[in-house]
Amino acid sequence: MLSSKIAPARESIGTRSALRPTFLWAAVFAIVVALVLRHLHEQPALPPLDPLYGNSEDALPALITKLNGLPKEQQLPLLLQYVHSASAGLRYAAVDQLGNWKTPEATAAVKQAFQDYDSEVRRRALYELPRMDFLKGQQLLAAALQDEDPWVREDAATQLALITERHKQKLDPSLVPALVQATEDPDINVSQMAMSALAHWLHRPWHVSMLAPQTLRQKMAAQWIRWWQTKRTHWPVSRQFVATGPVAPTLTVPCPDFTLRMIDGRTLTPRTQRGRITLLTFWGFNCGPCMAEQPDLNALYERYVGKPVDIIGVVVGNNTASEVRNYCRRNNVIPPQGMATPLLLRQFGCIEDVPVNVLIDPQGRICRIWQGAPRDPEPYSKVIDQLLTGVKGS
Repeated sequence: MLSSKIAPARESIGTRSALRPTFLWAAVFAIVVALVLRHLHEQPALPPLDPLYGNSEDALPALITKLNGLPKEQQLPLLLQYVHSASAGLRYAAVDQLGNWKTPEATAAVKQAFQDYDSEVRRRALYELPRMDFLKGQQLLAAALQDEDPWVREDAATQLALITERHKQKLDPSLVPALVQATEDPDINVSQMAMSALAHWLHRPWHVSMLAPQTLRQKMAAQWIRWWQTKRTHWPVSRQFVATGPVAPTLTVPCPDFTLRMIDGRTLTPRTQRGRITLLTFWGFNCGPCMAEQPDLNALYERYVGKPVDIIGVVVGNNTASEVRNYCRRNNVIPPQGMATPLLLRQFGCIEDVPVNVLIDPQGRICRIWQGAPRDPEPYSKVIDQLLTGVKGS
């Protein structure tokens, strides 16, 4: 009898012991949920964004839809308004659609857009202006062949190669000097396309493919230089092209009131960066172009150590600070790193695709946005060096 009374008691104790971990897990789960809710409370979801003010991929179809719903006489005034929008995506879309107009106002607005701080707006203007006004477009292409941005130089050379190959329009001979100079461009894509344009235009066999070895590329470029030495004295140059030089971006906008939390615990804001030059490099772990550019960014960071210049990575993705630290250590990523948030990405133009490099001047203004990579570090260092000349104590 005694043993029969004890057995149920032991069973009850065993059952309670088995249930104890369940209670513990439930408590842990409740704590986690509470922390998540607290986090969501601290960082509320962003309100829906009008796609018209999103990035260029969102803004362009939204603008086309808006224009299709308007009478013809209202479309151009709206585009001329949007080309000055604070949203770079909307400026890009406005330039794209202004290309369908050939009025003096539209032409002037697109030409002015080439001075935008955003690389994609500048590249769009470079494509649209020749369609609107071929002479002004050629002048802009000549200027773009000397641009600080190798991607802009490549776009200019590519357009000229396509024009000469298709024989749709006759180029002004004044473009030849700029194209010959571009055959020696350090960017192989620029030099290749410049040689292709000259070869089709002037019916010379001196061009190479993208896969040609560097020695052959240099040989063909030297051939063009020698040819030009025999022609330059009497080569006709139109007065419209005499003073053609590079066109630097002049448009700037105030930096958004951002907060960037660094993986070392610091917090960066426009106020902390006042008086310093800041290059924010938005990138991600699974981005091939980002990693291809990283050695140049490492060198850029080390070049400006001790000067009022900050090269700062901004990691895009669902990563923890610990994961970022480990990744950077394994892959030799030297610049200090911060963590992107949805708000931060929206503040800098609704960034979705990386890499994107944003340059902020000492006065807290965005003066350049370079979208895409890898680029030669030349455009970054050239603008930074120009800004340094105006920084006290540099």
